[in-house]
Amino acid sequence: MSDMVDEGFDVIGDVHGMGKELVALLRHLGYDDSAGYFAHPTRCVVFVGDLIDRGPEQLLVLETARAMVDAGRASAVLGNHEFNAIAFHTPHRTIPFGFLRERSPKNLDQHKDFIAQVGLGSTLHGEVIEWFRTLPLWLDLDGLRVVHACWDEASKAKLPDGCTLTDDVLHAAVVKGTPEYHAIEVLLKGPEIPIDPPYHDKDGHHREHARYAWWRPDAKTMFDAIEVPSGLTAHVDGEGPGTNGPAWELAAPDAPITERPVDPYPADAPPVLFGHYWRTGTPHEPESPNVACTDFSACKGGDLVAYRWSGESTLSKANFDWVGHTP
Repeated sequence: MSDMVDEGFDVIGDVHGMGKELVALLRHLGYDDSAGYFAHPTRCVVFVGDLIDRGPEQLLVLETARAMVDAGRASAVLGNHEFNAIAFHTPHRTIPFGFLRERSPKNLDQHKDFIAQVGLGSTLHGEVIEWFRTLPLWLDLDGLRVVHACWDEASKAKLPDGCTLTDDVLHAAVVKGTPEYHAIEVLLKGPEIPIDPPYHDKDGHHREHARYAWWRPDAKTMFDAIEVPSGLTAHVDGEGPGTNGPAWELAAPDAPITERPVDPYPADAPPVLFGHYWRTGTPHEPESPNVACTDFSACKGGDLVAYRWSGESTLSKANFDWVGHTP
């Protein structure tokens, strides 16, 4: 990261291959690419991860982000999509011809846009994966923290080499039940809790757990504690996903939380910015005075959002900035 950060950091949410939007946002924020990479006289960018998958200009996103990082004008943390891409590309140590992320129809479908644009097994594919391997799992800057999904000290402590994705951590993190698996799940995907009834998510996948809102220290009921998108279809035995199924709602929304998967983020801790959680609409108030999400569903017609942090300990709605979809 450049030493020329006089004013602060512009923390950009999940880009997911929306290259035109990324270029438009950087220009909107006052970054100039006359030197061959985007730069600001007094600010730097931090990407919250999930640069890839879904969108139509993933190579443009990667070229733009990598050039900024290489020039010291940006940093990036690892997202769950980059982690999945690494595992998808990495041979398994003990399964002949196997990979750390199974190349199942479901996984291939989730990764198909990235593979189509980068070229499966190409030289470029390998170079991109190696660059992903250099990205930290979190950043603890002077007065600001950035992570893809959840800042959790207990999960961080389970990784022996800190924020670095070493070979041993990578191979352990794909094995369910290991400390490394749990840590990566929380940090990059967010903590979850069991729910009743199950539901089908936006991609039609059966879910028996919901994302836990780790930034809500006062949450006492299931309704207060979970994050689920609107318009879900309830799962009924023998019924597949579809828009004709019953609308999903909690069986007992007032049920108390019996066990929290992670500790709430302390109110006196430094501000933390994250992505992953698929917000919609115009950027609203931060999740709490020192926690804010920057993911506003850019690859699903939403805005590509940045939070412009300039040293404040209390986050503000006024510091969100964004661009809409670029035709």
